[in-house]
Order: sequence, then C-alpha cells, then structure tokens
Amino acid sequence: MKQIKWGMLLFIFLLSFSQSNAQTAKEFYNSGLDKYNVRDYNGAMIDFNRAIELDANYDKAWHNRGLVKIATRDYSGAIQDLDKAIALNASYSNAYNSRGTVYLRQKNYSAALADFNKAIELDPNYKMAYSNRASVRYSMKDYTGANDDYNKLIAIDANNADAFSGMSLIKITNKDYKGAIADADRAIAIDPNMTIAYVSRGNAKFEISDYDGAISDYNRVIALQPDNVNVYYNLGVLYSKRKNSDEAIRNFQHYIELAPNEWQGYKGMGDVYYYQVKDYNKSLDYYIKAYNLNRNEKEIISNYGYSLMRLNRVPEAISLFNAQIVLLPNDPWGYYNLAAAYSYNRQTDEAVKQLSIALDKKMTELDHWQDDPFLDNVRTTPGFAAIVQKYFTPDEIKKRPRLFVVTRM
Repeated sequence: MKQIKWGMLLFIFLLSFSQSNAQTAKEFYNSGLDKYNVRDYNGAMIDFNRAIELDANYDKAWHNRGLVKIATRDYSGAIQDLDKAIALNASYSNAYNSRGTVYLRQKNYSAALADFNKAIELDPNYKMAYSNRASVRYSMKDYTGANDDYNKLIAIDANNADAFSGMSLIKITNKDYKGAIADADRAIAIDPNMTIAYVSRGNAKFEISDYDGAISDYNRVIALQPDNVNVYYNLGVLYSKRKNSDEAIRNFQHYIELAPNEWQGYKGMGDVYYYQVKDYNKSLDYYIKAYNLNRNEKEIISNYGYSLMRLNRVPEAISLFNAQIVLLPNDPWGYYNLAAAYSYNRQTDEAVKQLSIALDKKMTELDHWQDDPFLDNVRTTPGFAAIVQKYFTPDEIKKRPRLFVVTRM
C-alpha cells in the first residue's frame, strides 16, 4: 500500500481552500454590484460585507460598500469605508471622487475640492470628477473655475450634456439669460430627457418674461419627473402672473402636498386667493399656515394682516403689525401697515403718527399711498396733508392726483 504524503496533501488542500475563498469574495462583490445597480441596497450591503469578511484587503468592496452608505445617507460610515479603500490603494481615483461627493453633500467644500483634484491628478480624463469639481466651485462661487471645468469636460467629451447644463446654470447666475438658454438647448439636444436642463431653460425664460416658454419647459420636467417639487412652485408663480388662478392653485397645491413644511407654497396660495380670487377667508387660512412656518417674513405678516382687515378683524391686524415692528424696527413697512390698520379703524391721529415714522424710516412709495383704500379715512385729514407736504415736493405731490382723494373700497 502506497504511503500517503500528508504534508503535501495538506499544503495542496490549504492552497485550494485559499483560492476558493478569494473567488468567493469576488463572487460576493459581483453580486453586491448587481444589487446596487438595481437599488437593492440592503442586499448589496450584505454581499459587500461578506466580500470584506473574506478578503479584508479588497479595496473595491470597501469602495462599493461606501457607495451603498452614500445612497442610504450614512455619510460618516461612507467616509470610513472610502478612507479604507484609499488606504489600501492610494491611486484609487474612484474612491477619491466618491469621497469628494460625500464632502460635497456635507458642504465641506475644501475637502471635496481636494478629493476631486486628486481624482483628476490620477486620471486626467475623469469626466465625473471634472463635473463634480465644477459643482464644488459653483457652490464656492468660483464661477470662472466651474466654467473652466465644464469646458475641460467638453474637450474630453464634446457631447456631454451635463457640461452644457452646468454652464447654463452659471450663465443664469451671471444674468446671461440668452446664453443660458443656448447652453440648455445644447444639453437637451444631446439628452432630450435631461430634467435639469429643462429647469435651467425654464428659469432663464422666466427671467426674460417668456412665460409661455417657461411653462412649457416646466411641464416637460413634470412629465419626466412628476415629483419635482420646485417646478410646481414655479408653475404656480407663473400661472399667478398670467392671472390663471385655477392653474396657480392646482400647482401650489401640488407643491404643498410634496413639501408640507415649506412656507412658500402656503404664501403663494394665499396670494392667489387674496389678490385674484378675493376669497379672504381662504387667503387668511393659508397666510396663517405660512406664518406658523416662518414668522420672520415681512410679506407674510403684511398679507396676513391685510386679510384680517378685509374680514374686519382690525384689532388682530394691529397686534400683528406691532409684532412686525418689533421684528423689523428699521423697516418702514411695518409702520405703514400699522397706519393703514389705524386708518381703517378710524383712529386717524394714530395713523398719521405711524405714517410719519414710516417717512422718517425713508419710505418713499407715494404711488402705493395714493392707491391704498385702507388709507381712505386718513386721506382728507389735515395731519395727513401736513406730513405729505413735509416730506415731498409740490411736483412729487402733483404727479399723484389721487393722494388726497377717497378711493372707496
């Protein structure tokens, strides 16, 4: 009987076992990658964990587990995993880029910039790193640097829609609206489903008063991305400008449903009901909701108070305007609003007193004064005439013939 060489057999067995483990780690990694790509983050996490258990030096597994943590907003955990991937492979450009995206989300712009610089140093043709670095530079208000990165990106990839879309955003920031539209046009020609490019183009058209064009672009965004909350708000504003109250209300309602803790939607809705529909009960309801979310916005306070006055709840309006003055003691509008409330309440001496303070605070909107029906009760008083003549020249007064005339609400 042939004697078995146990030592050699054991060595062969151990070698085979080691090779099997390495292969198994790779299989777990590939499985995790497949799950990550279909957004099965729990499954991907389990597989990447298994790959790391089997091969603690598997830099790609550390990196991709970091990506899972980014996707699930575990940013501190993601940085730890990406740090480990970089420690294992100091030339791992993807890991620097991924860690930079975490820092960008945390608004740690200096750290993000350093990582994107390193990723580009390691791979001068790294398109995503240029795009990300441009985003950081834009956030840091380095618009020239951001534009340079987008141009470098286009030099690498002439049909890069992200670059043209990014340059469109920079041009909007610099108030070059026609240039912004041209860049957005190029992005959309490359990628007809690029929602951010439609948003940028819609914003630029809004700024040049091409409201039809802006509405068309925003509706295209909603067709592509029905939960794009900000576009509903923009549409609400646009339809309000067009005096299309029904569409304005519908879009502000969508915004409120998607962003119930944001005051802008409630204020927008209140404005439509106050200025256009003239349903002051409803305007009051929405202004109260906006005010409860933001007590520091003077336009909310003003419109809230005027809704109260329209409903003859003047003492509440007076109390609210006094709160506005406490909040913004150097802003003339609080004193003016209080004067309007006192005038409506036939407390004309108090109204004149508050108007005088508003004028001392450099209020000069005489056009508004002559058209505000809440000043009717004070317009014909000697006190009103005295302060107007004190602060304004005869020529300025002559240009406003309705200043001393009762408008009758």
